[in-house]
Amino acid sequence: MSAPLELSVVIPVYRSAETLRELVERLTTVLGAAAGTPQSELVFAVDASPDDSLERLAELQRSARGDTALRVLVGARNVGQHAALRAGFRAARGRALLVLDADLQYAPEEVPRFLEAWRGGADLVAGWRRSRSDAYFARVLPSALFNAFARWWSGVSLRDFGCGFCLLDARLVTELERGGARRRFLKPLLGALAHRAVELEVASAPRAAPSAYDLRALARLALWFAVGWSPRPFGALSVLGLLLGACAVLEVGSCGTTLAALGAALFASGALGLAWHRALQREPDPGEWRELSAP
Repeated sequence: MSAPLELSVVIPVYRSAETLRELVERLTTVLGAAAGTPQSELVFAVDASPDDSLERLAELQRSARGDTALRVLVGARNVGQHAALRAGFRAARGRALLVLDADLQYAPEEVPRFLEAWRGGADLVAGWRRSRSDAYFARVLPSALFNAFARWWSGVSLRDFGCGFCLLDARLVTELERGGARRRFLKPLLGALAHRAVELEVASAPRAAPSAYDLRALARLALWFAVGWSPRPFGALSVLGLLLGACAVLEVGSCGTTLAALGAALFASGALGLAWHRALQREPDPGEWRELSAP
């Protein structure tokens, strides 16, 4: 078995062919120049991308140089970013895993800052975007609303759950596997699991392609987050509904019919939420992944 490296950079890939060469060149330069960095690897998880991302990576793998290994995981079919990241996590050999988007929205030159914070004792180093180049009403404001809701609902105090730039200690990966439905929400779950989380401000460049998260998608994500994060609020609703129903049966108060109706509505809402939460515990199909053989 290969000796563990210090750092694995895990990068999900979908429609990213135009930025891959520059990304690899900049990462290779940065990782080669970072003081104290021994060996590292780049782990690309190609999520059945319909463009020529795989061909570009195969070419880059053939011409890889230096101490930074370039590994390519290939999905048999499109299963989404979450499954691609988990495939990359399972394959990574580093003692620290850094998640980075392939579209160059975040500068690879920031990686040494994340490594320095991890070496200083943080088991989670989370990026957050103080300023953004996205449209305010279409992206920035909805993202801020979702972040505020996620902080309140989860109790995790990270400022930017949507920033895909973060570094985690490899010991957290095992905990992630036991996260149940919360695995679908990587950044909040990491924040909940981390013993010491550090946030670093990062610059955000214009996107190479439009974001998949418009206002409707963010609203849907907030709903799934509310249901999938914890069953306790729904259990409380069901208990409250039962109590109100009992009060109505015992004719406590003068509004028995109203109490009965309200109790039934709360109980039904809680039961539905619990059923949905339980359904989300089923592990999504991760698909089949194979590693492209190095030349």
